[in-house]
Amino acid sequence: MPDTAANDDFAFGTCRVRFATRELLVNGKPAKVGSRAFDLLQTLIAHRERVVSKKELLAAVWPDTVVEVNNLQVQVSTLRRLLGAGAIATVPGHGYRLAAAGHNGGGAPYAAAIAAAAIGHELAPLIGRETELQALRACLQAHRLSTVVGPGGIGKTRLAQAAAQAELARFADDVCWIELAPATQADEVLGAAARALGLTLAQRADAEALASRCADRQALLVLDNCEHQIDAAAELVTALLRSAPQLTVLATSQQPLRLPDEHLFRLGPLAVPRDGSDGANAVSLFAARAQAVSPSFELTDANRREVAEICLHLDGNPLAIGLAAARVPLLGVTGVLERLDGRLALLTGGMRDAPARQRTLRDALEWSHALLDDDERRAFRRLGVFVGSFGLEAAQEVASADDDGAADWQTLDALGALVDKSLVMVDGTHPPRYRLYESGRVFALEQLQRHGEHAACAGRLTQHLLARFASVASLRCAKCHS
Repeated sequence: MPDTAANDDFAFGTCRVRFATRELLVNGKPAKVGSRAFDLLQTLIAHRERVVSKKELLAAVWPDTVVEVNNLQVQVSTLRRLLGAGAIATVPGHGYRLAAAGHNGGGAPYAAAIAAAAIGHELAPLIGRETELQALRACLQAHRLSTVVGPGGIGKTRLAQAAAQAELARFADDVCWIELAPATQADEVLGAAARALGLTLAQRADAEALASRCADRQALLVLDNCEHQIDAAAELVTALLRSAPQLTVLATSQQPLRLPDEHLFRLGPLAVPRDGSDGANAVSLFAARAQAVSPSFELTDANRREVAEICLHLDGNPLAIGLAAARVPLLGVTGVLERLDGRLALLTGGMRDAPARQRTLRDALEWSHALLDDDERRAFRRLGVFVGSFGLEAAQEVASADDDGAADWQTLDALGALVDKSLVMVDGTHPPRYRLYESGRVFALEQLQRHGEHAACAGRLTQHLLARFASVASLRCAKCHS
């Protein structure tokens, strides 16, 4: 830590920092602040005359440890909540600076505050998920392991970030954010967790060794994007929950971890209006994203219904809606709507700092498709011939392998896996009916054409429907003659 005149307090507004005892007082009362957040505040105070880069802050708060930048963002959000939103300024492209005017124990003022226009937050506003946020917070308070499950682009990571920030005050050792998307090997999961927890492990250490080092820790551990390393993530979580009774784990994944104590939080699409109104969450998100790239954009009576139709065609998926809104300056709302049949080519304008898997709609779908085994991929592409919902019998007739006597059971297992992996929805009726998300269906049809199976699957669907129609007609005739 930098030398911050450890014998002096530092005061600003109604806050006082006592370096000698590592205390933060707000309105004269001790505030609950974790060690990482205190180190961050101490560093910002020590260099209050300038902007402190993210690299410097990461080195100061997590010395000799490599952590994800999300950890820094969480700590900044914690301090803003305690000190006030304007206490720490974000200087885009550079870093952070203490914006609150303050003084050492002697009372000498040190600098003027940064202009209000420079003050901002790292994370975009959470639009349309207020109810889900409260529900997820309740899950975290009631369960030691909660997994946010949903398809790619549905907003799992953003909701987890918001929940982690909101719950930070409950955890003495703060929040540890573990980004698993870059992990290409199972052993990299353990390394990512060790870095986030500030631990150095022996070369051959396993999940049990890491968990034993966390036995007395009280923290919220967030494992983001578990789906492609699901076995390694499950092994780590099992060890942590067994050895560290004060740890709470929040995971995000396209499929469940399948652990005994897991509480599933299935995140569905944003609400989409059916009457063209602008009150639904999906329309609000589209408007916000369109205004971000085109400040003159407004929802009007002339475009509201078309915006709602775009959101409906995109299944209320926040990633797809944001990509569609980014096309508004070039094409207008009507132009975007008219081109949604080519959505995989249209929706490509992701942010430069977005993860590679979410820069285009195709990237998100290919990430999900890569998680499937051969049987699941075959079933997925063949189910693409269904427009709307379908039943189990229809799925088995259309998607089953032609020359396999156990084909119906294989299709049943594959369908179950596609539901688990958030590529097929279940509507909850009795008996259940199933449906692909529309964007997933477009991708599935593309795969079906690529494998040369479209004509055969369409033929099987036609035969199935003809048989159903004949059966219904026969029943009606029987009733007429009775």
